[in-house]
Parts: sequence; structure tokens; C-alpha cells
Amino acid sequence: MLWFEFPSELNPALSSVSGYASLDRTDDMFGMDEGRHWPETSDGLTRPEGLLKLPELDAFLQSSGWRRDQFDDDRKSLEPGYHALASVVVTLLVLNCLPKTAYASNAPSQIGVLGGYADGDGVPFGLLTDRRWTPLRYRPSASARKEELDPSSWRFNLKKFLAAGGDPNRKVARGGGTLLHKYSYSDTETIRLILRAGGDPRVPFRKNCPTLFLYSAAELPVLRALVAAGANPKQRSGRGHTLLEWISGDGRCTVQHLDWYWRQGVRFRRESKGFYPLHILGQGNNYERERLARLFAMAKWWVARGFGINVKDKKRLTPLGHAVVCHATELDDAIARRRRDPGVSGHWYYEHDRVAAELLKLGADPNVTLPRTKSRRVPRGGTPLMVRRYDSPLLVESLLKHGADPTLRCARGRTALDYARRAAKRSDQPGNEAAPKVVELLERAMNRMLGRRGKA
Repeated sequence: MLWFEFPSELNPALSSVSGYASLDRTDDMFGMDEGRHWPETSDGLTRPEGLLKLPELDAFLQSSGWRRDQFDDDRKSLEPGYHALASVVVTLLVLNCLPKTAYASNAPSQIGVLGGYADGDGVPFGLLTDRRWTPLRYRPSASARKEELDPSSWRFNLKKFLAAGGDPNRKVARGGGTLLHKYSYSDTETIRLILRAGGDPRVPFRKNCPTLFLYSAAELPVLRALVAAGANPKQRSGRGHTLLEWISGDGRCTVQHLDWYWRQGVRFRRESKGFYPLHILGQGNNYERERLARLFAMAKWWVARGFGINVKDKKRLTPLGHAVVCHATELDDAIARRRRDPGVSGHWYYEHDRVAAELLKLGADPNVTLPRTKSRRVPRGGTPLMVRRYDSPLLVESLLKHGADPTLRCARGRTALDYARRAAKRSDQPGNEAAPKVVELLERAMNRMLGRRGKA
């Protein structure tokens, strides 16, 4: 069986093809739990012939502003259309071209062909026999085989297990928890199915880890069902964390989750005890369009409960400091990856500069002094305005708008304008593309600042 993967959020740059030893026509999984074979080189890397870069589609979309390695607003608006067109292109390539290949003519048996996304279910293309397509039909087996009743098996079938009287609170050999722990990222109906069968959310996952901590910021209907079945949202972890502290680092978390846990009576420690929710949000990314609004709403929620927008944590960074340091280090990491593998592509820009802009709206100090970090793009003793990443002027524009002082100097006596001018001389290098624009912004701001001081 062959699986053709479409480009998606989990695989934004490439389509890939992999194969399985056999197609199990009595299995809901189409045999995808069999050993999967990628086209690999001797050192374990995917072979070029196993990847489809879809150059014709890229060329078409570039005329509308698409850039594979540039993650701006234009890219975001075009990305859903790209994924839809990519699935169509891959489907047409497979249906029209696979029967004409030497692989198809020399195949010792029928070839089952599926398509789909890395984060979705398989979509059957068809069954290829003697270079001709026929429908790929299958009928899931009604009887339960031994491995389908084993929760630690890849072939495990939850419905068949429960229908056969299986104990939902039995510890799973692989993973160490019960079925509620095994399915902690599943949909509401699956969780309710386990609860109706007697699943007990009061059984902890391993030692000192309450079940609700595994679910964290799952869908609210799931959390409500677990609490209705006996889970205690006020219970703390073995290290003393409450659920409001725990979910702060969960990318699924929203202000609705914070409100819900608060109404359940869950509380939290203060900054003096080592809990810094705003700093966690400062390190957050903005991969999805809706994510930025969620981060801003959660930040306002924590500020309203007394957490300081300009408090420094143990790393001597404020929430804004974390955002700009993440902004710098993610470019360092992307450049290092490309040096190791020039052909690597995919999503790497997570818009920490936009997170910084939202923190500034909440009153973050734009002139906070930054400590030494692992990134050389962050001058020691400098301010956020001096962070040397200039592929977009957004961060500098936001900082200046909220009162950043361009005349301040870092520990080496340099201003933000000094650093931007250096970068502008090498605007062809990654991270320097918008440096000339940044120089203009800083020069105007510097002149205004010096002019006001002269009049004073």
C-alpha cells in the first residue's frame, strides 16, 4: 500500500510518499499500523525522489505573493488555498501518473493507494491492478481479534474492547495509565464513551499526576464531563502546581479555560513563589491567526489578577524581554538549521514580534534593560529596540510607537541606530532584509528626540 501525504500545517513545504507492507482490508486503519517504509538514504534521511515540491504550483502562487519561506500576512492569507490546491495537484498526479510508472508495471500484487494529511485520516484513491484503477473497498471486521482487545497494541479498538466487557480502568502496559489517560487528546464523544463504561477520572496517571492535568486545556465539554464524573479540579500535582498554573503553558489554552477553572475554585501561586504567567505568554508563539487574540485576552486576565507586566523573573527578563529574545533566537535557530541542511524548509517564523506588540499595548516598558542571552542578536545591557533582527520593521515600529528611546546605549556604548546601520550594509543576509527601512525609522525618531531635548 502507498500513502501520499498532502502539504499541510504539519508538513507545509513538501508532499511525501511512503509505503506499507500490506493492506489489511478488515481493519479500520487500512493496515496503517503495519511497518511503514519511507524512501530513505543510508543515513536515514528522506530521499529526494520521496518528496514532491510541487514547483508548478509554487510558480503559480508566487505571482500572487506566495513565498515558501516568508511567513507574513500575505502568506497566511494564501496558505489555506495553497493546501487545497496542493491536495488537488497531488491527487491528479497520483491518479494519472502512477499507473504509467515502472513501479506499477512491475508490482507483484495489487497496490492500495491512499492520500491525506499528516494530521488527518486516510482518503482512499483506489486499488491499482494492471495499471487500472478500481474502487478501494473495505469492510471493518465485526469480530474482535486478540490485539484489538489489547490497549497497548496499535490495533486496539476501543469500541470492541468496551463491548466485550473490558475494564476501562485497567492499566495500559504501554504508557502506564488507564483508557482515560490513553485518550486524553480525544474528542468529547470518545471520553464520554469511556466514562459511561465506568472510566474513573479520580485514578491518577502514574504517581502524583491527577487525570485532569493530562487533559489540561482540552475542550471545555471534555473537562465538564470529567468533573461531573468525579475529577477534582482543585487537586494539585505532586509538585504543588494548580491547574491554572499548569495550563498556562498549554498552547490550547484560552481565556475561557482560565475563567472556567476560576469558577471551579482553582487558584494559583504568586510571582514570589515562582509562577510567572505573563512571562510564559511572552514566550508564546502566534502560529494561528486566532492565537494572538487569545494571548492578548489571557494576558489581560492575568494583569487583572495582579500580575505585573514589567516584573522580572529569575532570568532577569520581563514578559516583553522574553518575546524579543524568542524573536532573536528563532532566527538564529533557523539559520543554523539551513547551514546543516540547505534544502530544509517549512514553518519557522512564529511572530514573537507581534506578541511583543500586544504586550506593549498592556503597558510593557519598551526601554527595559536586557541581560546577556545565548543570542548575539541581543546586545548585553541593551533594550528591545536594539535587538538585531530586521527582516520586518514591525517590532521597531511598535516599540517607537509606545515610547522606546532611540538615544539609549547598550553596555558597549552603541545605540539601536548603530546596530541597524551595520545590518543595512548587509541587507542581503537573513534577518537584515528590512534594515534600511529600520534605519529610516530610527533616524527620524532620533531627530525628534534630540529636537525635543534641544528645545527643553
